[in-house]
Amino acid sequence: RAPEPGGVRQAVREVTRSKLGAAGLLVAALLALVAVFADVLASDLPIVCKIHNSIVLFPNVTHPPALASLDRAAIDREADWAIYPLVAHGPASASAAPLVPPGAERGHPLGTDRQGRDVFARVVHATRSYLVFAFAAVFASLALGALLGGVAGLFGGGADALLGRAIETISAFPPLVLVLRVQAAVPTPTPTQASSDDRS
Repeated sequence: RAPEPGGVRQAVREVTRSKLGAAGLLVAALLALVAVFADVLASDLPIVCKIHNSIVLFPNVTHPPALASLDRAAIDREADWAIYPLVAHGPASASAAPLVPPGAERGHPLGTDRQGRDVFARVVHATRSYLVFAFAAVFASLALGALLGGVAGLFGGGADALLGRAIETISAFPPLVLVLRVQAAVPTPTPTQASSDDRS
């Protein structure tokens, strides 16, 4: 017996939805991997090096005292050997001329910004901040929603109606308008960018 047209459409919808869900999960996993291994993808310091007769692993994370006063050039001079990340530039260091065009042969796959900072390194390391803020926003919205739902369910009546209308009012604003309003009110996107801009 042939399936009904409505049932076929519903099955197609479910398959499409599951593929989109799988694609979203894949993107989220990729972002998580980039955030975890950001120092392997882009960093001023090597992933591992042998210097002063000792092997140092992930100096950008462990911050060993032996490398505290050394920059990239000093490590290159004094290290017996070193393995550097995919892009040997950090997110905050101005290590090149400003506005270098993208090109792997120049050592800057996505070029540099107006202050000579590597764009690839900034994108990779910004993924950590992005994920932290994304998870914080999700958990905050869940906690606030549970709290307001509990209050509305506990008191009911006028409190329920008032909270319902307030949430509907907030939800009626387009997200882009809210983002533009917040961006206009805040002089710099993040405190860390403010401090790095001040240093530069």
